[in-house]
Amino acid sequence: VQDWSELIEGHRWWQEDPGGRSFLPRSTDGRWAWYRQSQKGKMLINFFREVEGRSLDQPSFTSWALCPSSMDSFAAVLGDPVGPSFSSAEHWSFFRSQRTAMVSIKISEAEFSDEVMEFLRSIGLKWAAVTSPLKKPVYSWVPELTEKASVLEAVNTLLLGDKGWSGTNTDVLGFADIARQVSSTPVAVWGGGGTRRMMQKVLPEASFLSARQGELIMGPPLPSSGPKTLI
Repeated sequence: VQDWSELIEGHRWWQEDPGGRSFLPRSTDGRWAWYRQSQKGKMLINFFREVEGRSLDQPSFTSWALCPSSMDSFAAVLGDPVGPSFSSAEHWSFFRSQRTAMVSIKISEAEFSDEVMEFLRSIGLKWAAVTSPLKKPVYSWVPELTEKASVLEAVNTLLLGDKGWSGTNTDVLGFADIARQVSSTPVAVWGGGGTRRMMQKVLPEASFLSARQGELIMGPPLPSSGPKTLI
């Protein structure tokens, strides 16, 4: 299964005869493992792997065992890459207590669309943490925004309610705790991406540098000598 359109097509094929078919998508990087987890207890057959295994889309035994059967809804972290995100590990126990799961779904900025989000909603996605590079695309897409998301022009949290999707941004709350530990030396932020506006709000005197060239993007120039704090 090469892309989202093929995944959606395969899912619809399975739905035509769920009592006689199973759909187990495979990829080169294991990006569809979340789909297999979300469909636990719904497919006639499914597999997990005890060790590394050949099919990266087969969930590990641990993730399979921790995932409730026949979930009506689930949570996810959305972005690309999603591997470095701690969201699934951090929130897994909470969602498990609600008899659902938190999975990691790889969606690039080019792949993000109404069709993909409607598909995810149709198979049970109700809560999502949003990571790079989707914070700004989701901000432009979601119909309802909180004041924090509007000010920062970025969304890192999605919730599906009775009226549809709504988005907010909790980055300021978390980053403010980190910023309290920053010393009084000049601060340089390397990169930032979708969180740059938020960090500039918390650290208005910081210098922001390009992640690739290290050149100054915004803020005051860094002093040539003396101690500095790099974020």
